[in-house]
Amino acid sequence: MLHEVTVRVDDYGEFWVQPKHLVKQYQMTRPTIWRLLKKMRALPQYKLSFLDLSPNLKLVRAKDFLEFLHGQNLAYMKE
Repeated sequence: MLHEVTVRVDDYGEFWVQPKHLVKQYQMTRPTIWRLLKKMRALPQYKLSFLDLSPNLKLVRAKDFLEFLHGQNLAYMKE
């Protein structure tokens, strides 16, 4: 099922989405998305993947979030 969302595109053609859109896109709960974003934000390579435009408006680069998810695949087995 496709979800229509409003995204912001920067000068390089990158899509930026709000966490609520990630909830719909990946069918995860809000706490799960926020927990993953917190882990992602702690990694230096994703420092520029976030835009905090206001206390209520936070954007994340969609491509980087997907890359982070791929990196988390089977991560529990590596511990």
